[in-house]
Amino acid sequence: MLKSETNEMTLDVTVADNVAKKVIFGILNQLSGVSITLTENNGETHQFGDQHASLQAHIVVNNLGFYQRVLRGGSIAAAEAYIDGWWDSPDLTQVVRVIARNLPILDKIEAKVSWMSRIRDKWLHRSRRNDKSLCEEKYSCAL
Repeated sequence: MLKSETNEMTLDVTVADNVAKKVIFGILNQLSGVSITLTENNGETHQFGDQHASLQAHIVVNNLGFYQRVLRGGSIAAAEAYIDGWWDSPDLTQVVRVIARNLPILDKIEAKVSWMSRIRDKWLHRSRRNDKSLCEEKYSCAL
């Protein structure tokens, strides 16, 4: 990824980004038998797991919205964020190995995503209640 592209992806950090980051960090603090280092585009570095573990991975976070995106969308969002250049790694295989070794812990992210998605879906469903004017406006139906 080009340096200029990385700088363009830097967004203002929101409160939601910071909350998501804390939740993700709380989960990563539970890693065992592995080590993962996150380096953010602002220069901050965070270490999780066992620093002396034989299995280590390094992730470079290019966009601080990455944490919120992963918390909202789980592993699929993490993959999409990688494709979009929101994060990178000098050795992607090591990242996958670290994740595979700690699936039960990292499944907690998926559980949080599921819980938040259910709340979001219920809210969206209730906000789209049918009424006569909506029906007539959208579907030209006569009730």
